[in-house]
Amino acid sequence: MKKIRVLLFVSILVALIATAFAPAAQPLNANPAVKADGFDWKSQSGKSIKLLMVKHPFAETMAKKMDQFTKNTGIKVTIDYLPEENFFDKLTTLFAGKSSEYDAYMVGSYMIWQYAPPGYMEPLDKYLADPKLTSPDYDVDDILPVLLKDQKWDLVDGHPTGTGSLYALPWGFHTSNIIYRKSVFKECKVDLPKDLEQLYQAGLALKKCKPDMIPLVVRGSRSWATLHPGPMSWFTSYGGKDFEVSADGKLTCALNKNPDAVAAHELWGKIIREVAEPNYSDYTWYDVANTFTQGKAAMFFDADIIGYFNRESSTFPDDWGLLPPPSKPGGNPTPNEWIWSIGMNAFSKNKEATWLWMQYTTTKEFILDAAVNGLTVDPIRKSTWESKEWKDKIAPFTGYVDTWKTVEPFTKVYYTPQSAFFEATTEWSAALQEIHSGKPAQQALDEACKRIDESLQ
Repeated sequence: MKKIRVLLFVSILVALIATAFAPAAQPLNANPAVKADGFDWKSQSGKSIKLLMVKHPFAETMAKKMDQFTKNTGIKVTIDYLPEENFFDKLTTLFAGKSSEYDAYMVGSYMIWQYAPPGYMEPLDKYLADPKLTSPDYDVDDILPVLLKDQKWDLVDGHPTGTGSLYALPWGFHTSNIIYRKSVFKECKVDLPKDLEQLYQAGLALKKCKPDMIPLVVRGSRSWATLHPGPMSWFTSYGGKDFEVSADGKLTCALNKNPDAVAAHELWGKIIREVAEPNYSDYTWYDVANTFTQGKAAMFFDADIIGYFNRESSTFPDDWGLLPPPSKPGGNPTPNEWIWSIGMNAFSKNKEATWLWMQYTTTKEFILDAAVNGLTVDPIRKSTWESKEWKDKIAPFTGYVDTWKTVEPFTKVYYTPQSAFFEATTEWSAALQEIHSGKPAQQALDEACKRIDESLQ
């Protein structure tokens, strides 16, 4: 399988960890190990579980609370970390060998489409429904519904998420938005963009006003990771679909089918040629974050949590603003979603103990504390978004909560679930590079679709 690269927002992790977070949220109950309706947190006391984690702020935040977890449950936890460059290759190798070495692991929502069909991921529905294994206080309905929906799939290529079994629990997520310098827009008297054409015009105005700054930074590398924090969002708003699914279940590339979405690709090519960074094709999330944080750019179009992880360490922490992603003129924002989740190894020999860990690290108390006093954002629970502690914590970042309220009804995974996801999106990102270089959008997308369709045969 081709290497899978996953977002890893750790560029300023050391500085953030060192920051003294104000202790707003209360820690987890010191002793939740009580029996209630047949449930007992200490039902698996004496067991040990082993986790495979990406070296990521979410995992770092969780690890700090494992001594308390062991005290409350009697379950010992060992954690191995890998950088994102190696993580999914390692996980794939373990799965292929049906290894039981690790009981649980981090997983991206799109990876479910590759790992669940071969039987590598344990379905979680029976654990969630068992009152002896799930606390009556867990309140699964408090988890944002779209996040749970996008962890479910019936394993049939082309079928939407939300069908079939639950294969993971969400841990944190991000949406795609515009992050901008408030002072620069004010000084240059530039209106905040709402659609893709306005984004282009804003970029031109900023370029004229601030010739030493890059108006806009975006990802551009030949990778699936270039698409989900930007292009997939505006593409969807313009009516685009990545695939058509026939009555007999056959998938056909549809990137080139919708005229409005093709025209939007042409506009995007003009944007990245004229107002984005000159070395677009080399840019990853890390370059986007660094360029903006170093004060070299006026705005970027990427994940909201890049802003969260980097704002406090910048020299202008009070100058960050957040907007919904640009849509088609007059359209609704359609931010594509990325979810970091936790899954259970189907070959684990400690499934009930593993489930208690998964449950514990997604409870209301844990998620609130991890968001306010740690780095697990965006938080997965409605109660956290509604809490005063979280609102106070995020208040200095202009527009963060208001933007989420605006885009929440339109946020989801917009890709068509299918096991060749990474091959198809790599071809799409290659087409974007060709459009950036001047190839007509229709031609570039036609050629990409030909390659994608051939790969599905």
